[in-house]
This record gives sequence, structure tokens and C-alpha cells, in this order.
Amino acid sequence: MDVLDSTPIVQRWNCASEAPIGSPFAASQNEAFAYDPLTDTYKFVWKTNKAWSNSCATLTVALDDGQAYELDVRFTK
Repeated sequence: MDVLDSTPIVQRWNCASEAPIGSPFAASQNEAFAYDPLTDTYKFVWKTNKAWSNSCATLTVALDDGQAYELDVRFTK
């Protein structure tokens, strides 16, 4: 499955000020990146950290065709 250009990247940031927290880093996975032919979908299970409570983060997934997708998340617990 050569659809990812690289390992997905996480950038944490302060939800109120939107200031970055640290540097971007590779996202940890709980499971291997997988394709489900029955649903024609890909699955990436992102492992987060409880210490990230009350902060935000952006997960960036870059595909080998040049497309990139971002997911903004607010961690509450």
C-alpha cells in the first residue's frame, strides 16, 4: 500500500492562542495502516497521549499523489 508519502505528522498547539507547542513529530499508531476493500476505505488508528488534555493538535496526512489532508482536534480528557 504505497498511498502515504510519509508518516503522518502531528503539531500540537494551544487552543486559545493557537501558538505551537513544541515541534511537529511523527504520529504514533495503535495498528498498522490498512485498507478495507469491502468499504473501500483506509484506516489509520492514531495513538494520542493523556497528557495532551486541554490542548489541540493538527494531524497531517500526505499522500503520494501530492494531496495532503489535515485534521484539527481538541483534546478534552
